[in-house]
Amino acid sequence: MGHLTIYAFLSDQVVGYLELKDPRPGLDGRLISHIEVHPELRRQGIASRLFQAAKAAGINPVHALDKTPEGEAWATSVGN
Repeated sequence: MGHLTIYAFLSDQVVGYLELKDPRPGLDGRLISHIEVHPELRRQGIASRLFQAAKAAGINPVHALDKTPEGEAWATSVGN
């Protein structure tokens, strides 16, 4: 299958992305390997919309255990 990346666009520019790892045995979904939003556009719900888009597409994004404090707060807000 391979890694999967979902992009967020504003006009014709990429402003964020959600990267998910290959499916793994025993994991009910795909592990989030990276999520990034342009610094000037953070805290506007872009990362959360990327997460919800993955869920709507039938992909279960799974949060990694080793998160930054900001990542931990975001994971809690969208649902651990």
